Amino acid sequence: MRKHYYVYYVFDDRKYPGWGKVTEMSVHSSNLPKPEHKHQLDIYRSTSIAGNDLLASVLYTTGLVAAACGQLAPIAVLLCVLALYPFKKIFQECGTALPLNGGVYVALLNSASKFTATFAASCSLISYSATAVVSASSCTAYAAGTIGSLNQIGVTITIMAFFALLVTLGVKDSANVCCNSIFLYFI
Repeated sequence: MRKHYYVYYVFDDRKYPGWGKVTEMSVHSSNLPKPEHKHQLDIYRSTSIAGNDLLASVLYTTGLVAAACGQLAPIAVLLCVLALYPFKKIFQECGTALPLNGGVYVALLNSASKFTATFAASCSLISYSATAVVSASSCTAYAAGTIGSLNQIGVTITIMAFFALLVTLGVKDSANVCCNSIFLYFI
């Protein structure tokens, strides 16, 4: 027998909403609805998307921290992990409760005004765009340092156009590229 807890919040913009109301329900597993969604990706492609996201973030930041901190980079990375660890429960709650696109907007919409949620979502989009440009240009700068003479602006624009094309093609083509790149990480 499973126990599910549902928290209902009723919001009124003019008043403090309070702490809400908790209702306890006991539901037998046979009464739960069966999921009827079709998987678009197999386990390898979906795992490669998640693994590529995690490994790319870790490898990207570790390289920048190592360049700035030198031999003290492991201590700096450990301090970053310790600084983020108290927020683990918040990340888990937002990730599990709001697995859809626009999670920041939906999370803030549930707890703040529509203007605040829209402003935060706009800042998130600007941040994602700036991160993409910085990542592409740092990749190009690294390649120029390794290869030699390289048109950095042209290559950066080409990288951005390539990933924009992948996004427009859909999730399966992006997953194939992720699967190949995660394979290269492990080699």
